[in-house]
Amino acid sequence: MQETPAPTPITNPTPKPRSLTWLWTSLIILGAVIVLAVAAFLALRIVADNAANDYKRSLASYETSLSKSFNGSTDGTTLETAIDGVQPPIIASVPMPAASSDYQQAKKQSETVASTVTALKQSVSDYATLSGFMKNYLDLESQEQALVSKITLNSAGITNIESIQAIAVKKHSLVSSTNVPNVSVSVMDDLNQALNDKTDALTQLLVAARAKNYSGFNTATTSLNTASSKEEAALGTLDAQTSSLQDSLNQNVAVFNKLVAKVVQ
Repeated sequence: MQETPAPTPITNPTPKPRSLTWLWTSLIILGAVIVLAVAAFLALRIVADNAANDYKRSLASYETSLSKSFNGSTDGTTLETAIDGVQPPIIASVPMPAASSDYQQAKKQSETVASTVTALKQSVSDYATLSGFMKNYLDLESQEQALVSKITLNSAGITNIESIQAIAVKKHSLVSSTNVPNVSVSVMDDLNQALNDKTDALTQLLVAARAKNYSGFNTATTSLNTASSKEEAALGTLDAQTSSLQDSLNQNVAVFNKLVAKVVQ
């Protein structure tokens, strides 16, 4: 009987060592990505830093220009023209603000500067409006006072009364066309009422003068003096408010200068 041959055992082939090329390639790629990322971050930080520094330089230049324009002037119109003629700087936008702590700080400071400039502009506007009104009104008042002492019952006196009436009309027009700050609104109402009383008194005075009515003339003169006293009181209050607005303006200028010094240091 022929024997059946035993099966030959099957053995697994010995695995060949795996190449490390892929590992080195991966590490090189990863390293390159990291280097590029760091380089990009640094580039973005430089852009943000430069924007912050540019803003600080522009702010310092703005303050200098504003100071030269103001030049110690107390004339409201000059101050308003000066501040309107120089625009405050705006910090530039950058792709990655978070990359620079200097930029983030400058950004916050720019917001504070913007609100401070807004307050400064408002105080300049308020002062310019009221001081300009007072100047124009007092010019008319001077013209009127030069005629008041010349009011008589003769023809020349009648002409003077008519001239004062024309001045009163100009005063009314000035009051109605001036948009004063909120603090002065009620006082302007008082001034307007005083002008209404003065206008009525002048009308009565003119009628009495033309009729040579001495009694009516004296009564109208008393009414005119009363209205003038009310007008003077209102003007005194407005003058005090003008001074107060100027003080407020000076304080806002000081706050602005102090803030700029802190930002650009």
